[in-house]
Amino acid sequence: MPASDLFATVVNVGGLIRQLKDTGISIEISDDFAVFRRLRSEQKDRSGLYPMFDAASSFVDASNAFWVCGFNTEDELVHTQAVRLLDLQNQTLAQHLRIHRHKYITPGSTPDPDNTHFSHLQVLERISGRVGYHGEFWVKPGTHHDSPHDPRFSPRPEGARSAYCQGPASIPV
Repeated sequence: MPASDLFATVVNVGGLIRQLKDTGISIEISDDFAVFRRLRSEQKDRSGLYPMFDAASSFVDASNAFWVCGFNTEDELVHTQAVRLLDLQNQTLAQHLRIHRHKYITPGSTPDPDNTHFSHLQVLERISGRVGYHGEFWVKPGTHHDSPHDPRFSPRPEGARSAYCQGPASIPV
C-alpha cells in the first residue's frame, strides 16, 4: 500500500473516531482477547463468544487479530467487532471453513455441532492467501446518536465505506 493511501486511511479512521466521540461513543481497540472474552461474557443478552475469537479455544493475539468495542457515556458496552487474519497458504477459504466449521457456528444455536453441514458459494473456492475474517459485529439495540433519546443513531458513521452484513464477512487482504 502506498504511503499516501495509508495516510488517507489513518485520516479517515481518525475522523470516524472523532464523529463517534462527538456522539458520546468512546472506542477501545485492543489485541488482548482475554479482555474481549471477559467483556463478551458479561453480556447476558447475547449468544456466547464465537470460538474464532475466544482465547480459551483458539489462538488469537496481536499476531493475528484485534477487536473494537464502543462504550457510551455511562461506560456501557454498546458495540463489538473483531478481525482475525487467516493465512490460508495452500487451501481455499471454502476448505478452511469446512475444516474449522465448529469455530464459526453461533454458540448455542445447535444441540450437536457435529451434525451441522457446511455449504458455500463457489467464489469461496477461489479465495486463498491472507484473508481478513470480520465477526462479532454487534450494536446494542436502542443505541442512540447524540443523546440517550436521539433515534438518529447509525452504526455506520457518515463517510464510512463499510456496510453492515448479517453474519461474519471475509475479505482477502
